[in-house]
Amino acid sequence: MWTLPAVRELTDYLRSAQRILLFTGTGISTGSGIPDFR
Repeated sequence: MWTLPAVRELTDYLRSAQRILLFTGTGISTGSGIPDFR
């Protein structure tokens, strides 16, 4: 579980970044409750 200070630290880090790159794979949406395409 994320703590509020950890989330704030991550937010500050991402806001100061010049670029952000995220890699996601299949199934990330199904874990969040969004139906898959099958």
